[in-house]
Amino acid sequence: DVYKRQNTYVTPQILKVLREKKVHATFFLVGKSINKTHANVVHQILNEGNAIANHSFSHDYSNLYPKRIANPSTIIEEVNLTNERLREIFGKDFKTNCFRYPGGHMSWKNTDASDSLLEANGIFWIDWNTLVGDAEKKSLRPTTAKGQLEYVKNNLKKNTNTKIAVVLAHDSRGKELTVEA
Repeated sequence: DVYKRQNTYVTPQILKVLREKKVHATFFLVGKSINKTHANVVHQILNEGNAIANHSFSHDYSNLYPKRIANPSTIIEEVNLTNERLREIFGKDFKTNCFRYPGGHMSWKNTDASDSLLEANGIFWIDWNTLVGDAEKKSLRPTTAKGQLEYVKNNLKKNTNTKIAVVLAHDSRGKELTVEA
C-alpha cells in the first residue's frame, strides 16, 4: 500500500528540496498512513514551517463517494479519524481545519452537503488548480522532470484568472520524478 510508505522515503527528499529552496508546502495526509513509524517525518513537516492538512482516512473513492456521490457522514467520519491519528502524534489539542477531497472536489456529486457538514465542524476544503501530472494516467503522465515542469507551466496558463496557484504533487514512493522536478 503506497500510503504506508509515503512518509519515510520520498517525503524527506521533498522536505530537503523545500528547505534548500526556502519555500513551504502543505502536506495532505491520509489517516491510515499516520502512525508511530512516520511520526518523526510528520513532526519534521511542521517543524520546518510546512502545514499539515487532512486528506481522509482511507482515500477510498468507493467508500467516500459511492456511485460518485459524496457521502457526507463518511467524509466527516474519515476527517475525524485522521485528526485522531494526528492527535496521537502531536497531542490532544492538535487539529487541522483544512481538508482536500481525494480525487478533487470537482470530481464528485453532492459535495455541497459534505461542504456544509465539514464547515459546521470547523473544517474547510481546498482544491488544486495546477498539476505536475504525477497522478495522471500513465498515457498522460510526464516521464521526465522537464516534462513535469512543462506540465505545470501549461496548467498555469489555463489559470489566468487566479491569483494563487495550488499545485498538486505527490510524495509517495514511485513519485521520485516529482522530487527531481
